Amino acid sequence: MTVTVETLEGRLLAQRKLLARIVAEIGSERLDRFLSERDHLEAHEEDPGTSPDSGYGVEAALADELHRIDEEADRIRREHAAG
Repeated sequence: MTVTVETLEGRLLAQRKLLARIVAEIGSERLDRFLSERDHLEAHEEDPGTSPDSGYGVEAALADELHRIDEEADRIRREHAAG
């Protein structure tokens, strides 16, 4: 199988959905707290005029992905609660 952007995106989406399902089913307060504490990027820049480096991009992507997993887990929980 040739690895393309589409196949990588599909694999990542599958992993996100599976992780969100696991988070929702476990229902651990510690896990929920972990996600909520890390699903945003805090800027602690000393010099606001500097350009973000590549590490910032990775951190921003990581925070965004954790936020998406947290949101999907919340959606799954709401579905379960509704019936």
